[in-house]
Amino acid sequence: MDISGITDFIKRLITEIILPNLGKIALIAVAAIVILTLLRIFVPMIWENILVGIIKISDKKTNNKKEDE
Repeated sequence: MDISGITDFIKRLITEIILPNLGKIALIAVAAIVILTLLRIFVPMIWENILVGIIKISDKKTNNKKEDE
């Protein structure tokens, strides 16, 4: 494939695929940013709740052992 074929392919790709679907591409990009931002906010919160639950369960077991002695 020569240089003119490559440039024609790139021009056709841009004019026939990318430009008509630019709105959809932008929407997908914005949705991905929003999803990643929400995950960045909510995953640590959920992880913290899991760890707090584990600590509470551990404390209950420790308190039960102390009461038994």
